[in-house]
Amino acid sequence: MNPDDVASWLRSNPLFFEHYPALLADIQLPNPHGGKAIALGERQVQNLRERSRALEARLLELIAIGENNDAIGNKMHRLVLGLLSQASQPGRGPLVAVLHQHLREDFAVPHVALRLWDGAVSAESGSDAEPGGLPSEALRQRVAGMQAPFCGAPQEPELLGWLPCDADTVKSVAQIPLRLLHQCQDAGAQHSAAPACGLLLLASEDPQRFYSGMGTLFLERLGELISAVLGGAPVRLPDTTAAVT
Repeated sequence: MNPDDVASWLRSNPLFFEHYPALLADIQLPNPHGGKAIALGERQVQNLRERSRALEARLLELIAIGENNDAIGNKMHRLVLGLLSQASQPGRGPLVAVLHQHLREDFAVPHVALRLWDGAVSAESGSDAEPGGLPSEALRQRVAGMQAPFCGAPQEPELLGWLPCDADTVKSVAQIPLRLLHQCQDAGAQHSAAPACGLLLLASEDPQRFYSGMGTLFLERLGELISAVLGGAPVRLPDTTAAVT
């Protein structure tokens, strides 16, 4: 009989040690922490303690995640209130200013750039954009195909050119696509399928601030929020281009 057969038989006969309790005292197992052999019961107690410590560590991790999510949720709430307070102001300048303020002060994002373009711009509109002008066709096409925000190391010099800081110091970025929404649409349901009309770029000198593989749920919500408050009409570049740091 091999060890697997013994283990299977014991699982099928849980009352075995009740009929032969003396065996529990006689069975000696190696101490996982070194030293002399220990009794089966003591080994079981050690296993339970180790499982308890692992569960406690996992619980503390989940609590920390929950507290962090609560903090982000509160920041998003303050951002929404700030944007709503400027919704009646003419133009989009006050909205962009409030967005910049909250991203810098609440979310501690050191560098932010926001570019909006007409959602109906065609491929014949021009080539590479000058600084502060219309983004290149290649970039607009890539943004149009983004299904979720991108996080990771900066890869595109054109995007870094939007930032009024030294591009060599930027080690991580988050790229959040903005979509053309109409007032009659449900922003959450329609956002991913709506035409791209802009991009929000967040940048940091910390390579772990926006790392590849990080969760993007709050970034997606941020993109939906900005898309909604900026309105559903096609955006004219001279009125709405903004770069802030």
